[in-house]
Amino acid sequence: MREVELHITDIQQFIQCRQRWYWQSPLRCHLQPAGTPPALFLGQGVHVALDKYYQTPKPRDSRYAAEVLKKWCIDRATKIQEYTGRLWHQERDMINDMYALGAVMLEHYHLWAEPLDEYLEVIETESRFCLDVPTPDNDPKFTDDIHLTFAGRMDGIVRDVRTGDLYLLEFKTTSRLTNARYVMRSLQSPAYAWAADRLYGDIKGVIYRFLVKKPPHQLKWLAKSGRFSVAMNQKTSYEWARRDIEQWAVANDLDPLEAAKEYRTFLLGLHSRGNEYFKEFIVPRTRYQMDNAIRAVYEYGKLMSNPDIPIFTHGGFHCSYCPFADPCSLMEQGMDYQGLLDAEYGTRTYWEASDGS
Repeated sequence: MREVELHITDIQQFIQCRQRWYWQSPLRCHLQPAGTPPALFLGQGVHVALDKYYQTPKPRDSRYAAEVLKKWCIDRATKIQEYTGRLWHQERDMINDMYALGAVMLEHYHLWAEPLDEYLEVIETESRFCLDVPTPDNDPKFTDDIHLTFAGRMDGIVRDVRTGDLYLLEFKTTSRLTNARYVMRSLQSPAYAWAADRLYGDIKGVIYRFLVKKPPHQLKWLAKSGRFSVAMNQKTSYEWARRDIEQWAVANDLDPLEAAKEYRTFLLGLHSRGNEYFKEFIVPRTRYQMDNAIRAVYEYGKLMSNPDIPIFTHGGFHCSYCPFADPCSLMEQGMDYQGLLDAEYGTRTYWEASDGS
């Protein structure tokens, strides 16, 4: 019997473009770029840092998360050089810029999330699973030859201490919060909820936390008046502005709480506007949704395990961030794409260690 392990990312790529899936899937060529694409670099590093952050007891410290991110960036740069040789200046600058942005994001996230985390008990982080995919009653013949399993890694399992309810906790870095609605409607949400329900008991749903990949600005200082600007069009948040004010007060031997009170109206305005850098959505998941999702995993597994399934490109907006855009372009022109694959791509792994190694 042939063992077929299914992953959500593999299924999503199969749906989106079969040529990318063919190159990337462990069921086919099992390739990934030797160097992490810039679009994915920051997200991966922030995930690693948040994993370690939530493994520590309260009160948590964003500086620790930033140190984890720094180590991850150094380790990742070393791994990239094992494939490509010495990094170009532009590549080193990219890694440094990503670290700087990630460190600010983690500090900002800590300020925003700490009150929300007060009622959450972390059960487990980066929880791996590999479960048998149930066979529908009307289709037993297929599984006589192929054993389907569904595998993945959950960002976190948490319990709301007020109700005792269990939730998946999923982090998503994004360029804009409007992307959230597409992510929450993906197959991953109910399918991971099904897996968590099997492993931990009654899962009520998924807590999504979206982190926008941009830094807040420091409050503008008005030298003439010796005060911070209270203009509401500043690119900041309540949490970050209060941090700026309190840090300034400490640096000038003033009471940080009194300094914050002086800007009370301004801070309340920012609070009512809401944080534009992070967003939490609590998405309930029903038994019906979970069962439908794992049935979809089963049906996609049947297609993906078929060695004769046609392979073709399916161009679209996703081509702009596809890690195989260059070899795909060469292939479409009838040129030597295999040489590029051999030189700049290596074996893909799903189970990358959370410390980046």
